Amino acid sequence: LSVRYGSKSSRQTSIIEKVGIFLYTVATGVSNRVLMERFQRSGDTISRVFHEVLNAITNRESVCLAHDIIRPRDPGFKDIPSRIVNDERYMPYFKDCIGCIDGTHVAACIHEVDQLAYRGRKGIPT
Repeated sequence: LSVRYGSKSSRQTSIIEKVGIFLYTVATGVSNRVLMERFQRSGDTISRVFHEVLNAITNRESVCLAHDIIRPRDPGFKDIPSRIVNDERYMPYFKDCIGCIDGTHVAACIHEVDQLAYRGRKGIPT
């Protein structure tokens, strides 16, 4: 993070501790007060460190960790899953589609007249 993504150690907080605070927060979801006690830092420091590491990971303006790590396995979407290719019921409908078949719901923009038929359990058209 310090070399490639611009996150640096400060006088009071090393880059290792910053990453530790970030990972502990993401993994446990505990409150800022618990983090203050755990790392013996002020609430302002905890919040600032968390957002600093988060911005290094997700910065859209420059190079960021998310762009380097999170990539599709097949960037051209050329591979069609065998489950679709080998089943004549699915192939005509899904041969040119890019999307999820694992139960993931993707928000869709659908004309108001047709939205009811596509509304998911959370009330969003998918």
